[in-house]
Amino acid sequence: MKRLTLWMACLFIGMGLAIAQSRQVSGTVADESGDPVIGASVVVKGNATIGTVTDLDGRFTLNVPAAAQTLIVKYLGMKDQEVAVAANMSIVLQSATSELDEVIVMAYGTARKSQFTGSATVVKAEDIGRVQASNATNALVGRVSGMQFASASGQPGTESPTVRIRGIGSINAENDPLIIVDGAPYSGDMNNFNSQDIESITVLKDATSNALYGARGANGVIMITTKKGQEGVVSVEFGTKISSVWANRLPEQQSTYGRGILGTDGQPDAASLTYSSWGEKIGNKPIYNNIQDFFQTGSVWDNTLSISTGNKNGSTYVSLSRFDQTGIIPNTGYDKTTFRINSEQKYGRLTVGAGIAYSQANTQKTLTSSGLWGSGGNGTMSAVYRWARNDDMKHYEYIKDKDIKNI
Repeated sequence: MKRLTLWMACLFIGMGLAIAQSRQVSGTVADESGDPVIGASVVVKGNATIGTVTDLDGRFTLNVPAAAQTLIVKYLGMKDQEVAVAANMSIVLQSATSELDEVIVMAYGTARKSQFTGSATVVKAEDIGRVQASNATNALVGRVSGMQFASASGQPGTESPTVRIRGIGSINAENDPLIIVDGAPYSGDMNNFNSQDIESITVLKDATSNALYGARGANGVIMITTKKGQEGVVSVEFGTKISSVWANRLPEQQSTYGRGILGTDGQPDAASLTYSSWGEKIGNKPIYNNIQDFFQTGSVWDNTLSISTGNKNGSTYVSLSRFDQTGIIPNTGYDKTTFRINSEQKYGRLTVGAGIAYSQANTQKTLTSSGLWGSGGNGTMSAVYRWARNDDMKHYEYIKDKDIKNI
C-alpha cells in the first residue's frame, strides 16, 4: 500500500512539472491604422515548430514553453517584430516598403515577384518620373526587355506607339496587349494618361498573362496602378518639367543644280514653275540651307499638381496636369489637360472605391505629303526637302489658316 501511494504521489508530481513547463499566452496583432492583421504568423523564437496564426479579428492563443521569452510575429509586406512573452499582448506591425516592392498584384490576389522571374517586369513611379514622357507607353521605352515599340510619326500629339510584347501572333487578329487600369480593362489611347498619376506599371510577357486573363491576355498584359491617397497629413505636391527638342540630323542635298526641270529639248528649263532642282548649274550664286532654316527648336512644358489625404477609414487622391509641346516644325504642337480623382472608404471589412478621370487634348498638325484635301499637291515636308538651294524659301509669303478661304 505504501509503495502504491508513493507511486501515485510521484505521478502527480510529474504531471505538475509537465504542466509547469508550458504556459498559455494570447494577444492581438494590428497594423499601424489599428486594423486587425489576419493570418499573421506568431512563433516562438528559436523554436519555429511552436506557433500559430491570427484569426479574422487578429487574435491568437498559443501554448509556449515556460522558458520561452520572445515571440516573432511575421506578415507579408510588414516588418518582422520580436515581442516579449506576456499573458496578454497587443502587437502593432509596421509596413515594410522593401518587401512590398517584391509583391505583384495579379488578376486575383497577390504573388511574390520571384514566382514570375523572367515573365513580369515592374516599373515604379520613381522610374516613370525620371523620364520626360507624355504618356504611359513612352514611360516604358527602354525599360522592359523584349518589348517592341513602333511610332508612325514623331509629330506632337500623335497616338501612342504601337506596342508588341509577344511579337505578332497572327496576321488576321489584333496583336495589341491587354491594358488593365486599376483592375479594369481599358481600350482607350494611352496618350490620355498623365504619367505622374501612375504608381506602377507591371508588364506580363509569357504564358502567365494568358492563364490569368484568358484569350484577351494572349498578346501580353500591361497593368497600370494609379496613385491613391496616403494616410496621414494632407500632402500637396507640384512638379514642373521643361525640356527642348530639335532635329539633330538633316537629309543631304545636292548644291550643284538650281531650280528648274529638263525641257522637251533635253535642256534645263529654269523658267518653268517648279520646285525641282534640275535646272542650270548654280555656279557662284548664293546657296541657302532651307531645310535647316525651316526646322525650329521645340519645347515641352509639363506641370502637375496633386493633393493626397487619408486616414484609417479612407483616402483621396486628386491631380490636375497640363502638358504643352511645340514641335520642331513651325505651327505644330500638342496640349493636354488631365484631371483625376481616386477615393476609397472603409466600412468595417468592406472597402468601397471610385475613380474619375478626365482628359482633353488638342493637336496642331501640318499638311500631309499629298497636300490639302488630298489634291495631289505638295505637303509641307515634300516641299521643304525638294526646295532648290539657290532659292531662299523664307522670301515666300506665309499664308495664315484664316486667309486660305480668301484665296
